[in-house]
Amino acid sequence: MFTNEKDESELFRNQNKWYFLVLLCLSSLGYLYNSQAIPTLQVPLEKEMGLDELAYSRLLIAEAIPGFLFLLVGGYLVDYFGAVKSFLASSVIIVLGQIICTIAAYKYSFLLFVLGKIVLVIAGESAMLSRTKIIRMWYSNNELGRSMGSMVVMATVATIICDLAYPNLYQAKQSLGLPFLVGVIVCVASVYFSVKCVQLHQDMLNLKVTIDNESEGNKGVSYKSLMELPAIFWMIVFAVSWTMIGAALVKIYQSKFLQTEYHYTVGEAGYFLAFSQVMTAIATPLAGIIADKTQKATLSMIVSIGLIQVSTLLNISIPRCEKCLWPAVPIVVTSCAVGPLMMMAYSSVMKLMDEKVMGMVTSMVPILIGGQMVIFATVAGYIANATVDVYGYKYVFILSLVIGLFGLALSVYLHYFDLNNGKRLQHHKNSLKGLLEMKLLGKSSEKKQTDEGDREMTERV
Repeated sequence: MFTNEKDESELFRNQNKWYFLVLLCLSSLGYLYNSQAIPTLQVPLEKEMGLDELAYSRLLIAEAIPGFLFLLVGGYLVDYFGAVKSFLASSVIIVLGQIICTIAAYKYSFLLFVLGKIVLVIAGESAMLSRTKIIRMWYSNNELGRSMGSMVVMATVATIICDLAYPNLYQAKQSLGLPFLVGVIVCVASVYFSVKCVQLHQDMLNLKVTIDNESEGNKGVSYKSLMELPAIFWMIVFAVSWTMIGAALVKIYQSKFLQTEYHYTVGEAGYFLAFSQVMTAIATPLAGIIADKTQKATLSMIVSIGLIQVSTLLNISIPRCEKCLWPAVPIVVTSCAVGPLMMMAYSSVMKLMDEKVMGMVTSMVPILIGGQMVIFATVAGYIANATVDVYGYKYVFILSLVIGLFGLALSVYLHYFDLNNGKRLQHHKNSLKGLLEMKLLGKSSEKKQTDEGDREMTERV
């Protein structure tokens, strides 16, 4: 029987942690569902709004700019005000951003659409930072792989639904606004799950003797803490950001690639992408379980990053044909690698960093991705505009491969750096090997004490 509030809080957490994770995943559905709208509807957007490849790339840049300019401020606010307040506020603003996008889609207003996407991305990424902070408060080191893996699975499920719903809703009614209107409804449902999530979180906090600073806000948070981050953190962030930029440049052109190179309709391309990403939903939780058991973070990242480069190379080299299944191969390979990579990256960062600055720390991944996307989406737009009529997206994919190879090289360096500097991302004390080592060490200590006792008794005799 538990005798104090701390024990009651821990008991409550253990009884509700997986139910809480379900609510946390569902609370992210609205933003994740709508975040893939632009690449999924590339052809209709270009047609209805009169965009060329350069204008389309500018739309992608506008979507990336908030991550580059705002998220460091957003991470600071998450740490300052606390995860709960930031989480609720962001969930409501997501609805506002999606409403603006819906109005813009009905009015075919490019500028209003850009404004809506900026609001949506700022709120959505801020909500993600809050969720990461909350996850760190609910789950121990040997549970982070499964919890972050579940979040990645939720993102994959939302992408699958988006790939199915957005193009087919447009195709059914020939209405650009209808898919975005459905997205508003999904966002409102996510607000409901956010409220339920916060209520359960507050119930746990109310059982604690004292409420931690990271729960209610850290008034002493400072940007100076970023200057003190270890080198291994920056290696993780840069390896992941380079890799994800390369993968993103393939993803944003994937739907039109399927339509122009393999002659699928917009709806068929949506089905194609959606069912291919089922592999991510399968691979990520399996990778999370393996990560929690083995604690081989750096090797897992190398494998995932390497697979992404293989998939990009396949996109360049596979034969072109009429509605064949060849493009399924690189899509499946990517799907099996991207989810596990993001899960390993975020769980590794969460193990290294203090919860009190988790908002600012975890914001560095989307900040770097956003900043690099501004640059490389512009370059890719010019390349696509100049070469797409003759070579398709071949040279865009070559650019993606070159960028991704930088991430692969850095991940290899990260692995050897970690091996020579304390193995902070491997053999954690909560891993099976770590527990075995601790158990053996305990037995060795007991044996040593017994031998010393026997020797002392012999000397007395």
